[in-house]
Amino acid sequence: MDHLSDPGKFQAPELTESSTLDDYLLYALAANPALKASYHRWEAAVQQAPQAGALPNPRLGYGYFLRQVETRVGPQVQRFGLSQAFPWFGKLSLAESKAAKAARAAGRKFEADRVELYRKVRVAYYDYWFLGRRIEITQSNLALLEQTEEIASNRYSTGSGGFSQLIKVQVEMGKLEDGIATLEDLATSHAAAFNALLGRDTGLPLPFPAAIDTTAVVQSPAELEQLLVERNPELARLRELQGSAEDGVRLAGKQRWPDVMVGLDYIQTDESEMPNIADNGRDPLIASVSINLPLSFGKYEAAEKQAASRLGALRQQEMDMTNMLSARLKQAVVDLDDADRKVDLYGSTLVPKAEQSLEAAITALSAGKADALDVLDAQRTLLDFQLELERSLAALAKSVAEIEALTGETLNIDRAAQAHPEGGN
Repeated sequence: MDHLSDPGKFQAPELTESSTLDDYLLYALAANPALKASYHRWEAAVQQAPQAGALPNPRLGYGYFLRQVETRVGPQVQRFGLSQAFPWFGKLSLAESKAAKAARAAGRKFEADRVELYRKVRVAYYDYWFLGRRIEITQSNLALLEQTEEIASNRYSTGSGGFSQLIKVQVEMGKLEDGIATLEDLATSHAAAFNALLGRDTGLPLPFPAAIDTTAVVQSPAELEQLLVERNPELARLRELQGSAEDGVRLAGKQRWPDVMVGLDYIQTDESEMPNIADNGRDPLIASVSINLPLSFGKYEAAEKQAASRLGALRQQEMDMTNMLSARLKQAVVDLDDADRKVDLYGSTLVPKAEQSLEAAITALSAGKADALDVLDAQRTLLDFQLELERSLAALAKSVAEIEALTGETLNIDRAAQAHPEGGN
């Protein structure tokens, strides 16, 4: 997993009105504290493998004879000892392999956290864009009603229109003005949540995105399912953990075998007061070998069962995760198809027709052939259709983000990415 990089190495770009989605993703990569924490957990796990595979520290011993032991060659004064434990064959290599696979699982977890962060940023980006479009579209409709109010006011002043129609237009304008105020208040809380996700101060201003890109997926559901199984980082993490647990099962089985201790002792011996003794004052040098006795059979049997249960739990967890992710993928595909259909319907048919209907109603009102209620009905219809188009564009983009997060891959598209600064108009 050499492609995983320390988020701290990236420079967070300045976010302006011209910033793209990539700028927001890069900012989150560089500044999100939860992602940095995940990286450091992986980094810490990587350092466990060399520790697990290392020999235990050698032991250095020293003893001083408070009462000297008299031997034929002289009194023993002090003793130095050096010993080293050697775990049974295969224990260290299995422990190192187990830790290395656990570290790779931590790397997959970091990758999964990064993918999930990207998905959340994209969803927040699209939602924030849609909120900005709601404000913009509502303001545009308010401007249309102001024109209608002027026409209704002129007709009322000339006696060709009723006062009730003028009042209804003004009431509708008040409702739109209130809606705009509510949306602007909502933008403050959305910006704070988005800033928190990015790793910014929640009080910083955040401009509305100017545009989003909508794409259509060309992979079949079967191909997406295959990508899910092969590339989803959460599933990859569970597979790495299973590999680590398999080493744990083998390691638990080897605990029944003894470890070996090899030692070397040196005893300082002074010369004997008795003359003419062979090897007088010669210092003994002792080599020793010992083993521990793993006699707690119940303990080792329990450890083996524990390791096997952990492995079994991880296998079941992978099956459960696969089913849950597969269900999410199927729902995302359904949402994608539904949003794509609505974008085509509203963008190509309903919004243009609603615009024509409103234009005709305003023209008829100016000519005295219609009343303000016809304009209000046409305006409400246009507003609903315009908002539904923008909502569908955001839903389409969010569905693609969900599918890409699940499959761990940037998807192919069947047409060039299309920017929609004006809702496809």
